[in-house]
Amino acid sequence: MKNLFSRSTSAYKSEFETVREAVKNKDWPFLLASILFFAYILLFLCFARPPFNSLYNPIFIVLSLAVIFFCVWRTGLKFNIGVFGVLCYLIIVFAINAAKGIYSLSPLIPPIAILVTYEFASSCRKRENELLLRLVYIALIILLVWSYIRYMPDWIETRDVSIFLDGFFENLDGLTDYFAILFAISLHYVGKKQWESIMVSLASLFFIIASERRTGLLLCLGAIVLFAYFKFGHKNPPAFAIGLAMSLVVALLILILVPQFQSLGDRILAAVQSILTYEGQFAGEPRLALVIRGLVYGFSNFFGAMGYDSIANLLNSTPAHDLIGDLSQNYGGLVGITTVVFFSIIAFKMLFKSRGDRYLNSFYGLFFFLFIFLGTFLYNRAFCFFGGFFAAFSFNSVASPAFPKKRALVVC
Repeated sequence: MKNLFSRSTSAYKSEFETVREAVKNKDWPFLLASILFFAYILLFLCFARPPFNSLYNPIFIVLSLAVIFFCVWRTGLKFNIGVFGVLCYLIIVFAINAAKGIYSLSPLIPPIAILVTYEFASSCRKRENELLLRLVYIALIILLVWSYIRYMPDWIETRDVSIFLDGFFENLDGLTDYFAILFAISLHYVGKKQWESIMVSLASLFFIIASERRTGLLLCLGAIVLFAYFKFGHKNPPAFAIGLAMSLVVALLILILVPQFQSLGDRILAAVQSILTYEGQFAGEPRLALVIRGLVYGFSNFFGAMGYDSIANLLNSTPAHDLIGDLSQNYGGLVGITTVVFFSIIAFKMLFKSRGDRYLNSFYGLFFFLFIFLGTFLYNRAFCFFGGFFAAFSFNSVASPAFPKKRALVVC
């Protein structure tokens, strides 16, 4: 028991030591950027409502300036094909919106968040990135605990899913997607023998199941499969595939035959059956049909940019809500299709060619693909905030030197 406790606390001691060394070495730019990083992520996760959302952009501007100063002071700004692609997207989006007389920050902040967190994490050393990951983890746990306090007493009494739909934190789909990310990070810590993270994993998964969110459930299942593969199955893929198939059969039999699990099985079955269904304006219409229509619209409207918030859709004056369709209607098919291909290549590299923690990187590669398909990635600053962070984990895992030569730009 003593060894178990020691193993669980050693990581926290290491991360505290990272902070202590930064203070000792007077690494104030890193400390300032880290504090702002945590403050911003906690704000937009836990306080996504008025009047707090009016603080998002000012704090984000300060964070961005702090990160730029830190990067220039530490290693210089990274510049590669990924950074170039996001910059091109920002320039094109701003130019089209300005030409249409639209000056909203909403379409600009999420891709800027990719750049900010990517540059920040890329300029950090390995132990510093572990500290940043822990800050993300803590912020998500705070969100989870607060969500349990707000919703679970009523849910236990009524079993009514509608209690989750009050929008106190955010759209329920977005909320449970954050918990899916928390679930994946928790498994990452479980793999490092920090066993207390098992409780966080179970709590995250239970909230997603209770709220009957199929996207969050799909992400959790993907995280479990990826975790099992990189932990056990990569040494013998055929045996892993057989074991996975047998596990699915056993789980299915338990859900069918054990009375206590039948209601849970019904909810999971409903989620699986409707995984490609979009509820709302297009109730019952397969999500795949939306993507195909968006793709057709993209090629038929190759240069017909309309500008953000000036969309005239073919159906009900509502965006199609797939990334290709939304971008094609806002900025033309050329921008829409090119952007989706660009992020798909990044997701593919995270799945199969990353250099850091393969499990976390592969999970977020799966996350990229799923949300490219669902059409919310580039319109959700939290997803982009996490996206730039994990992209840096994937492609810049080599630790930077303690006192590198100062440069304003690094091409890599």
